[in-house]
Amino acid sequence: MRGVQAMFRAELRRRWAAWRALAVLVALVGGTVLAGVSAARRTSSAVPSFVARYGFDAAVFGFSSKPLDLTHIRNTDVISSGPVYANGNALAGGKFVPSNDISILAPPMPRLSATVKLTSGRLPTGVRDAVVGFSMQQQYGLHVGSIVTVPFYLLSEAKVVFNSNGTPTPHGPTVRFKVVGVEVSMLDFPSSFPSYTMYTSPAFGRAIGRHLLTGSVVIVRLTHGSADLPRFTFTVNHLPVAGQGFTYVQSEDAQIAAIEGSIHPQAIGWWLFALLALLAGLGLLAQALSRQSLVERETYPVLSAIGFRPGQLFWLGMARAAAIGAAGTAGALAIAVALSPLTPVGEARAAETTTGFLFDTLVFGLGAVAIVVATLLLAALPSWRASQVRAAQRRDELPSARSPSRVVRALAVTGAPPSILGGSRHALERGRGRASVPVATALLGTAVAVVALVATAVFGASLSNLLATPRLYGLGWQVDLGNLTYPQAAGIVRGLVANPGVAKVTYGVAGKFVDVNGATVQATI
Repeated sequence: MRGVQAMFRAELRRRWAAWRALAVLVALVGGTVLAGVSAARRTSSAVPSFVARYGFDAAVFGFSSKPLDLTHIRNTDVISSGPVYANGNALAGGKFVPSNDISILAPPMPRLSATVKLTSGRLPTGVRDAVVGFSMQQQYGLHVGSIVTVPFYLLSEAKVVFNSNGTPTPHGPTVRFKVVGVEVSMLDFPSSFPSYTMYTSPAFGRAIGRHLLTGSVVIVRLTHGSADLPRFTFTVNHLPVAGQGFTYVQSEDAQIAAIEGSIHPQAIGWWLFALLALLAGLGLLAQALSRQSLVERETYPVLSAIGFRPGQLFWLGMARAAAIGAAGTAGALAIAVALSPLTPVGEARAAETTTGFLFDTLVFGLGAVAIVVATLLLAALPSWRASQVRAAQRRDELPSARSPSRVVRALAVTGAPPSILGGSRHALERGRGRASVPVATALLGTAVAVVALVATAVFGASLSNLLATPRLYGLGWQVDLGNLTYPQAAGIVRGLVANPGVAKVTYGVAGKFVDVNGATVQATI
């Protein structure tokens, strides 16, 4: 083995540039695949991780003359509670926001971090400071420093607001809030209708909020999760409500499956990307390693003449592949870590509980071993062939050891010009001796790379078309009016039915939960 070690060092000094190029190729392929697999795993686990850290089972909204008190309900843990202000139609970045789509909240700041993840900026402190949810920020193009203008209702307007079939004109102050941060909570993920949240500061409540029509929002976790939701909803719906108020239970457990379902295609896309990158990369690496073996076997006849056996020549080639694989693995890990802040994307990125550079121990650990093993396996056959020096010499001495390509023969029969025949022979015939080239692996790598590119483009176009066509994923309507009392909805429907620009109208009562074979299901009546 000392001879193999000595020749390995000599070849390293002689061909280090070629080996470095192969290591870079291994690093690019391996890093791309590892980044894709890591992105797929993080996309799949983003929502469960977010729910485990920031999730809750229900948010209860109530408007009455007294704050909601749910601490006496069995199997209920109140995480936080605070005021929610009745507001009119708002302007976010100069764009119209319907009053029913936005909730102005002010939960106690010390417990805000239990259910809210701050993604940028800071928490509100001034009277006109506000933090907006990520879905509102994306929909209206908001950023730190943007202005959101919100008109509010006075306490004296309670009867008008609760009995109105539409959005009565607010007579309270109109406040120009300055966005100081962006947050993510369970209330911010898109569902069947827009739902935007904005958090004010305690200073706003002391200076302005005490004069406004105010309700309550209570965030709760249930001891048995969704299993307790039907009984909890029944209890809340039968609480005595003072004055003309009402309560509404928003189940977050019922929305988790919908959120995960919307993110699932992204995870599949990342898995397909990693698979296609792997297939294309294997083809390219097989071609490159085979070509390198052909180049380096030029010295094997001399080594064989001075006593090197085929087994030693084979291990010399494998040592070269191991060095390339180890260097490429280090580069692949660096590339995958460098790309980690770019993924996941979309809603999964908002739900992701980790930020910045990430070293996925499981993926990167197994991936590092897989890269080295794959490099060795791809180099095994070319190294074995190159080590058979005497057999190769006998083949090269034969005048016509290999028949022409069938494609070349077919072109010759058709009378193709010599330029085409010569080019076809160079492209499709392996050749002999120093002119030998890895035709099969080159064609395979090229074909797989083209297939990977086409498949990625097709999947991306299909996903884009799905997201741009709501009816394909079940949203066959244009406007959804939510958070309305039944009398309000009935009055609005009568006006919509008479409107010639409205094709169809459906309305009902949501928020009731039924048990179907042990599963809690939100029903619409």
